Amino acid sequence: MYHLGLMYKKGKGQPGNKPNFKEAIKWYKKTLDAGYEPLFHQPYAGDKLTCDGMKGGVQSVCKKAITGDAEAMTEMGSMYWSGEDQPGSKPNYKKAMKWYKKAADAGDEDAKGKVVKIQKLIQ
Repeated sequence: MYHLGLMYKKGKGQPGNKPNFKEAIKWYKKTLDAGYEPLFHQPYAGDKLTCDGMKGGVQSVCKKAITGDAEAMTEMGSMYWSGEDQPGSKPNYKKAMKWYKKAADAGDEDAKGKVVKIQKLIQ
């Protein structure tokens, strides 16, 4: 189930290879509900990012992200970037960049690339 969510997140097998975050979250939630917590790590000391106010699969991904899961951090960045972090949300580029930078610092190559692209756009 987790890998199916990952495929949706990365757009593999999707029309135009576009990510489908809503479907990814659905599969991540099913994975967590089944008791499989694949990539939990130690939390960052003093991390001020929280999952307050989030619901369902988004909250599950967020909880993984704040425990140090680099892929979940990247996913949180992507959800904030696209405005898919909660129903009715608008993009929040500042929060997206925060998550991308945390993911890049944790070694996620996809996030590193996104940080470089965004920095080039804002220069």
